[in-house]
Amino acid sequence: MEHTIMNNSEIINNLIDSRSQKLWQEINAHFTVSIEQTKDGNYGCFTLDEEAIIYIDFQNLCKDSFAHELLHAQMSMNGCYINGCLKIYMADSPVLSVLLKTELGDHIGNVLQHIRFYDLYLELGFDKTKFTIDYNAHKCTEAELSSLEFLYQNLSYSCLDTHLGKLFAVLCDPNPDLDYSSAKVKLRKLDPELYRISSNLVEQWKQTEIDNYRPAVTEFIGKLEKWVKRKQRYSVWVHKLVFDIRRLLN
Repeated sequence: MEHTIMNNSEIINNLIDSRSQKLWQEINAHFTVSIEQTKDGNYGCFTLDEEAIIYIDFQNLCKDSFAHELLHAQMSMNGCYINGCLKIYMADSPVLSVLLKTELGDHIGNVLQHIRFYDLYLELGFDKTKFTIDYNAHKCTEAELSSLEFLYQNLSYSCLDTHLGKLFAVLCDPNPDLDYSSAKVKLRKLDPELYRISSNLVEQWKQTEIDNYRPAVTEFIGKLEKWVKRKQRYSVWVHKLVFDIRRLLN
């Protein structure tokens, strides 16, 4: 049974065509779907149980971006809640919760999902350059690498949030035209163990069933906690203070 979408049938008709019709019907049959105006200009998708909210820009309707969010919803429909799992595990960790922002779990889960449905997005016939808003942007420039290296040398594992954000942005970027060979070499050299921990999660995720993500996430969190403990030189509360100061400055 299909659900009424906030009387936005005209908007939906402008977002759906023959390429995404079947996908939309599948999502709409599984979830009670709401369409809402995005607050930051970016399309997005949030699912919980049988509810799905798809955030769009009413002033900039884009079929490609909408299809992208439908594919995120399809991941949830098929039992993949890796974003939420990462956020919960990070928040529940006494070691990681004082070093990592909540948004990092969303970022990592989001780019991991992109790995799994990028090919399908292309197979459906959508524009690869509209897959993400920053599709053609290099995710780790020389300037960003230099900044990360400076932070790492001066704050070590206290910059873990920034470090992991860059690692997964690079390791999961689906754009084959962007050359990350130099960035990967430098990121690996900066901290070989952290690079290995992150790349192992990516490789495990590529090979596992999408609803069987918890073992890989559990292993990732456990190795990350051990990495932090080996790096610790001061008590955790000192680093929490540094983290809070950095967050205020940002």
